[in-house]
Amino acid sequence: MKKMIVLFSCLVLLQIISLPQAQASTTDDTWLQNRFTANPLGLLLGIGSFDYERALSEKFSLTISPSFIYFGWGEDDLYGGGVGLGGNYFITGRAPKGLRVTADATPTYIATDSDTNSLLFCSRAMIGYNWIWDSQFTLGLAGGIQYIYITSSGVDSALKGLLPALSLNLGFAF
Repeated sequence: MKKMIVLFSCLVLLQIISLPQAQASTTDDTWLQNRFTANPLGLLLGIGSFDYERALSEKFSLTISPSFIYFGWGEDDLYGGGVGLGGNYFITGRAPKGLRVTADATPTYIATDSDTNSLLFCSRAMIGYNWIWDSQFTLGLAGGIQYIYITSSGVDSALKGLLPALSLNLGFAF
């Protein structure tokens, strides 16, 4: 059932992306100030996030990222969700397109089938690039570091602390 929900979500996202747009092609004069994206790899792994990014100026944008966790791990299934907030400073291009430096933070609540509850906090600093094509399709890639803190004592210490961070997102700009 979980895989069907993920597959259906991916199909809906692809359909939205492929819809013909009523607007003219995006030349350099057109400033698309919004992006809606999803992380396809995370959705397949059970750690999904959707991002809404809004340009506040030509060099700065704000991102709101609802996220969810839904996968089995050992004897228990993990479920949870959270909302992240981040800022992007664009070194090149006009927000939300171009080379960017990103900082964000996401608190997440996690529960298991055995009634164990935890709070996970993740903070990231990354550098990346957003592409926006004339079709308004967008691709974002980024890499950097993240700090993860988990309040549960039963979690392996390898999942806590300073770790590498990678981000891939697909979506559309408007």
